[in-house]
Amino acid sequence: MRIQCNIYFSLLNLGSTYTFPNAVSFISTLQPVFVFPGIGLGVTLCGAKTVTDRMLYVAAEALANYVTEEELAMGKVFPNINKIRDVSKTVAVAVMEEAIRDGQASKLREKDIANLDAFVASKMYDPVYVPLVERFQHQE
Repeated sequence: MRIQCNIYFSLLNLGSTYTFPNAVSFISTLQPVFVFPGIGLGVTLCGAKTVTDRMLYVAAEALANYVTEEELAMGKVFPNINKIRDVSKTVAVAVMEEAIRDGQASKLREKDIANLDAFVASKMYDPVYVPLVERFQHQE
């Protein structure tokens, strides 16, 4: 079982930095960056009324499971920040699955539940900006 518990408890202690024996420490105070967008997205999309301890745990577990073996071998406990969108989606799906098990997923339809990954991806904001071009009509 990877490092889920350490990350879970670090969620409760937001400003903390942790050191693990026999590992180079790459840990920072970035844990909220990795889990809270996914928690918020998952809770909002499924319509859960409360965020349970179990939802926080599955969010931390999803994050821990996202870390590759290579990253773990280097002593990293968080994935590369460039993967933040996919990590957020993975966390959101985990939170929603827990909400479904807990009977809190009031906004989800059967077709959404059938493919939560695609449903979450379709609801995520995509920060692609269309170039703004002004068009003037020449009047004589």
